This record gives sequence, C-alpha cells and structure tokens, in this order.
Amino acid sequence: MLAGKPLDWELQRDVALIPDEDWQKGPSHIAGLIRGIEDRHRAAKVSDARKEADTLPKASAETIEHTRVAMERNRASLPPTLDAIEGLILLEIERLQGRNYIDDFDRQECHRQIGVFLALHEAITTLRAQLPATGPVLASQAEESERWHRVYVRKFKESVPKNADAVVDGVWVAGKGIVQVGLIGLSTALAVAYGLPATAAATVGAIVFAPKNSAEIIKAAREALSKGP
Repeated sequence: MLAGKPLDWELQRDVALIPDEDWQKGPSHIAGLIRGIEDRHRAAKVSDARKEADTLPKASAETIEHTRVAMERNRASLPPTLDAIEGLILLEIERLQGRNYIDDFDRQECHRQIGVFLALHEAITTLRAQLPATGPVLASQAEESERWHRVYVRKFKESVPKNADAVVDGVWVAGKGIVQVGLIGLSTALAVAYGLPATAAATVGAIVFAPKNSAEIIKAAREALSKGP
C-alpha cells in the first residue's frame, strides 16, 4: 500500500489464513511461509495468458478474414518479427532473473514482470505455431492468431513496471532501451503485419534473435516462479 500498488486480495486471504501456531514461531518463520504463498500465486499466474485467451469473445467473421488475408500477405515478414520479439523477451527474462534485489518491493516487481514476459512468450510461441510456412492460411489459424494477438497486446501493457517512478533507477532503467524502444517498435510492426492499426510509432534498427539457450531460460524462469517455500 505504501508503494501505491493495489493489493492482491486472494494472496492477502491466504496469508491471513496461516495457522496461529505458525504466527507464534517468529518473523523468520512467517516470512518464509509468506514468500512461499507469494511464489505459488505467481506460479498460478504463469498460465494466465491461456486462461485469458479462452475467455476472450470470438472475433467477427470479418475480422478473422481480415487477419487471414494479412497473415498470407505478410507471411515472409512475420517470422523474423516474431523471432526478434522472442529474443527481446528472453533477454529481459534473463536480465530480471540475474538481478540482485534492492528490497522486497523490488523482488516482487521483478517477479511480476517475469510472469508477464512468460505470458508474452507464450503468446508469441502460439502466433508462430499458427502461421503455416506454405499454402493458404486457414480460417481457424487466423481466428487463433487474432485471439492471441489480443492477449499479447493486453499482456504487453502489463509489462510496464508498477509505480515506475519508484523503480526507474533499479528494475527498469537497465532494460529501458530494449523494452521501451525495441518491444514497442516490434509490437507495432506485429500489429501492422496482422492487419491491425498501429498503436505506437517506433522503428528498430536491428533484429535481435532468440538466444540459443532460450529453452533453458524459459524453464528456469518457470521453475523460479513455481517453487514452494
């Protein structure tokens, strides 16, 4: 509350329901239990992207057809754009994982951002899977792509740090060039490639490809968020 962030009421409920006997064992013991509860809540949110995709309303037939035509028209440019976005996402996850936390607020904000970037990675992976290398783009592939692009846009908005002014010298500034310029520019290009109006104007002078150890980065990030107390 002091940091001006909204409370996670489900997390607060679970903390309040910690048995009285645990509260009697002292600050170190209870702090460990609370960290475990926080980790489990973050792990549950890793799959929020798929839950969100499943609950989004179906696009109109006109929108799906518009997306299908755009995917066919931009078939050559979409793969490198998706690769570049994935590379930036993985670099940011790796940076956040290797960070030395300033305090608990810093740690919580880093973990929140990692969860968001994992969701973005899931969206990008799904978009790539729905783009056939050759042949016509099916209506079902266009529908799934349109849905997951909406998820991507929503999650991308969440990638900006909460209470950014308070962490500008810590969590955010090291990745500012990558995230604020690179991902905004590439996300704009992605929107255009899917036949959607651009919501921001930025250019990127270089393409960043996914690190060779991308699978290890994602695995480590998921394990870090899902570990218990």
